[in-house]
Amino acid sequence: MPADCERWVVAYSGGPDSSALLHLAYQSGQSTRAVHVHHGLMSQADDWVTHCQGVCRNWGIELTVFTIQPQAAEGGLEASARERRYEVLGADLAAHECLITAHHADDQAETLLLRLLRGTGVSGLGGIQRQRRLGEGWLVRPLLNYSRAELQAYHHAHGLSSVHDPSNTSGIAARSYLREQVLPPIAERWPHYRQSLSTLSRLARDHNTVMQELLDERLKTLTPGGHGPLSVKRLAAQSQPLQPALVRRWLDQAALLPPNAKRLENGLRSLLTANADRHPQLHWPSGCLARHGEWLFRLPAHWPAIPEPQVLSAGDVDWGDLGTLRWPEEAPGHGAWRLRAPRPGDRMSWPGRQRRALKEILREARVPPWWRARIGVIEAPDGVIMGLVGLGLSAAGRARAGDLKGLEWRPTPRADGPDWVLWQAPDND
Repeated sequence: MPADCERWVVAYSGGPDSSALLHLAYQSGQSTRAVHVHHGLMSQADDWVTHCQGVCRNWGIELTVFTIQPQAAEGGLEASARERRYEVLGADLAAHECLITAHHADDQAETLLLRLLRGTGVSGLGGIQRQRRLGEGWLVRPLLNYSRAELQAYHHAHGLSSVHDPSNTSGIAARSYLREQVLPPIAERWPHYRQSLSTLSRLARDHNTVMQELLDERLKTLTPGGHGPLSVKRLAAQSQPLQPALVRRWLDQAALLPPNAKRLENGLRSLLTANADRHPQLHWPSGCLARHGEWLFRLPAHWPAIPEPQVLSAGDVDWGDLGTLRWPEEAPGHGAWRLRAPRPGDRMSWPGRQRRALKEILREARVPPWWRARIGVIEAPDGVIMGLVGLGLSAAGRARAGDLKGLEWRPTPRADGPDWVLWQAPDND
């Protein structure tokens, strides 16, 4: 267990495996509570909740029940259920807690074989992780060294009661088919296949760790200051197999799920070969890669809406979901000046410069295309543009407000797109 783990949170479905895990935790004397996720996919789901509540009540274990609604459109019911399950469980964890699940050696073997049959890469051969961060706490699988048979023997020896999920033995799901039809004859011919596959996953994880360290070092040379956007020119100079590996690791550093291998390969080709004045984008369900000039940016799959105009008054003024503008107390125009989005035909000038179209000014200031429609325009009641959020006051703004030192723009960080906050691209690489 991680050193800072003070409390176990057992993922308790009511089945034999999680029942054995809950009993182990109960017997240990460690501070323990349980969580149950009601998926609503089986007619017996309500009965399973009642069973889990009864067991936890008898053992004096606190139980929290979460209800989720998987959607078939989200990559299938099974994938949707898994994603939503970990979302609610992660949000429930405190910093000192570890969610422990009953994944065992047979689960690991099934996972590896399914990934092989689906054409996984080397990273997928790492199988089920033994522990990783989840929410504020940890996700830990303490039983990966034990087989399903060993857990069943423990279950029987202690006279535990559990529920039966018919989907585990129906043969409909790919995992169930593998478990019931494929693995029994493999076990007869190769009885130690679980250990062999476990060794494979360990070696793959070691390989992945080494590769990540090497890719991290290379990425430091491809990004400004070792983080942020990726240099198109320097990425294009890498070998062809290395390019998608670097991009996947760059996305992984931001905890972003990458597109599949084919989509990434095709999209990366377009991103790297486009002319510098083009702005190609690669979209997939969980993210977006966009090119601006000589840089690639990690952006959200869904971009924030263009905010409605806001009246400027002293203090923090929210600019939709994009960020916050601090309007100084000494600034003029309280309650009269406003913040709005750019409009066609807007014109302004910087101090000492000619008056020009706003779109030309934004292009010259290296503002990415996705920000050009969203950057805040500071406007006086007479329609004169006083300045641009994050870029400064215009010539007219300086004439009316002077050197407004307290003006501060704070963009809102996006966990689903860490480069979104950059409303100016780095200097040309």
